[in-house]
This record gives sequence, structure tokens and C-alpha cells, in this order.
Amino acid sequence: MSLKLRLTAPSIAIRRTRLSAFTGLLDESHDAGNTTDVAYSLRKLRSAYAGSAIRVRRSQDDAEIDIGFDSNGLLDTAAIATHCANKNGFVTKWYDQSGNSRDAVQATSTKQPAIYEAGVQVKDSNNRPFVKFDDTDDVLDIGDEIATTEAFKHFLVVDPTNPGRLYDSQGDGDNILVQSFRYLFRINGANAAINENTALNYNILDVGRDNNGTRNFFVNGTDKLVGWGATSGSSGFEEIGSTASPYGGAIYELFRFSGDAKIANIDAAAIRTAMNEHYEVF
Repeated sequence: MSLKLRLTAPSIAIRRTRLSAFTGLLDESHDAGNTTDVAYSLRKLRSAYAGSAIRVRRSQDDAEIDIGFDSNGLLDTAAIATHCANKNGFVTKWYDQSGNSRDAVQATSTKQPAIYEAGVQVKDSNNRPFVKFDDTDDVLDIGDEIATTEAFKHFLVVDPTNPGRLYDSQGDGDNILVQSFRYLFRINGANAAINENTALNYNILDVGRDNNGTRNFFVNGTDKLVGWGATSGSSGFEEIGSTASPYGGAIYELFRFSGDAKIANIDAAAIRTAMNEHYEVF
């Protein structure tokens, strides 16, 4: 009697895992499909953006490299550490993620803000990196001024340590001035001050002019300029920091929308909330 052996290979179940697509702050529905004029951040803000976050010069030999994002869309701090080792690193270019190619640059080494100091990443107590401006002469220039006579909004995450202008426009006289106890908002040379002591620390700011010409200045979700009324004239943006009045402190991100149609369509409150979900300020 013959025996026939039948060998059966063990079955192997293959499980496919679908990776979720990256979604940045500026991909979300509260922007209503509207694009920003500029967008600077140390995290990835748009899924379609394929460029780097910043360009970093190391102090030991002035060599520069582009620094991108890690798999989570955050700044690749490991690449900075490898490049700078135990020395210092400075931002020569903050790349514009809006798609408009308005990179903020600084060729003069003494005017470049820091990102790495004495072998240590510049970061806060929650390990979030930021661009550190001194209050002497650090400034990043976008080149040609962006200007509008219509509505606009700047969204920023900052942590001031010394007085100075967070951003500036040499042509239109627009800026946010950090004073010792409050912010001062200027459009076309006209001041609007926050008339109360405001904690000048880790703040999410939403600053601009609405479709009725009314100025607003939200600090951590609360409008501090209620009652200041309308203003007109051209509003511009040209520098991160300021040549005329240098700022001292941290800037994490800054992006701007302009135009009546865009400001009417975006959900500013939802944008502030989404920013706070990441930065956990208020």
C-alpha cells in the first residue's frame, strides 16, 4: 500500500495599514480654500508644501544647509544638531510656505536670529523650537512690501522678552510694537494701543482690520481693541522683526491673509483654536 503525503503551506495573513495623509493648519476647512500672502513656521502648515522650513548657518565655518520637517511635520531638530554640533546656528532664510516664494532672508551674519546656541536647540519648556531674535539688530526681510487697502489679518505665535516691533513695514508705517506692559498696533501710521496691562509672554495673536475697517487685536482669543473704531489707508508687511525698532524674543510662526473676500470667508476664531491645539497657550 502506497502512502501519499500532502504538504500544505501555512497561510500568512497580510494586513495592510493605510497611512493617514498629512493635514496642516492651512489645509483645514476654516481657511475656506483661501491662500495666505505669506506663511512662516517651524512646523509644516500645508500638505502641498514640499520645501524646507529654514536655512541654517553654523558659526564654526559659516556652512549653510536647508532644514526640513520630520515625519510628523515638525522641524527636523536632529538635522540642526548634526549640522551645528556644539556651536551656534543662525537662520539665514525662513522659507515661505504659502506658495508665493516670499522667503524672509538675512545675509548679514550679525543680524541673523538664532535657532541653536552653544550646542543646544533653541526651544521652550515644552520642547517647541522657535526663532530667537535679539533686541539689537536681528531682522528677516521679505523683499518687496506686501500692501493692501482692504481687510487683512496677521496670525502669530510669539513670546516677547524685550520691547521692539514683531513685524514692520517701512513704507506704510505698519507694525506691532511690544512695549514694556502692552502691545501697540499701528496701521498706516495710526496707533491703537491696548489700554490695559497685557502679559507679554507666550501669546497667540490675531491682528488686523476687518471688512468694515475696524481694527482688532486678539490676544489668546480675546479682542483687546474693542472700541477703537475704523481705520483706512494702505497696510503693509515687509520685515519679521524690525530694522527701525529691533524686537527681542521668540517667534514661532507668522502668516497673513489679505483682501476683503478672503477675510470675509475665513473663520478666524477656528484658526486661533487650531493654533492653540498645537501650541497650548490658553
